[in-house]
Amino acid sequence: MLSITILYLLLVIVLPLALSLVMGYRGLPRGRGCPLCGSETLRLRSRWLGLVRLGAGQRLSSRWCPRCGWEGAARVVDAPVEPGPARPLPASGPGTEMIELSELSLDGAPWRVLLQAWSERGSWRGQFLFVGPLGRVFSDGLAPFTGTSYHDILRQAMGLSEQVLAVRLRDVVSD
Repeated sequence: MLSITILYLLLVIVLPLALSLVMGYRGLPRGRGCPLCGSETLRLRSRWLGLVRLGAGQRLSSRWCPRCGWEGAARVVDAPVEPGPARPLPASGPGTEMIELSELSLDGAPWRVLLQAWSERGSWRGQFLFVGPLGRVFSDGLAPFTGTSYHDILRQAMGLSEQVLAVRLRDVVSD
């Protein structure tokens, strides 16, 4: 009688659950591209999906598309950590200010976001610096902020959302 009960539980509960997990896994999008519009998605922090590791260097990742707004889970191949010598931060001279704005997580790796602002011919300019997990510094490739004061530059930089900063970081790192 016990073996019939165990067989019944296996066929009625465990087998459908296992089949639904396999089919759900196979239905997840692969890679960092959005399944709706094809643009690059950004990784969202997820407490539970970060713990799930799959074979062949894959993991489940919660993703968000800034273009169309899609949000969901995807199978992503772990990006190799880029080895390289650590570079010191750019030198701060007279009339140059540097402040740490925030920290971003890009593919599970922490990145520091700095704002470097300097005075130039009576006006102020500013640019983002991204410091990688190994200390390597990447400069934002876009045109620098311009303003009349240091506080004007800081206000412009603080006005950008973390999603925009993550897109800018992804652009810098992918070059």
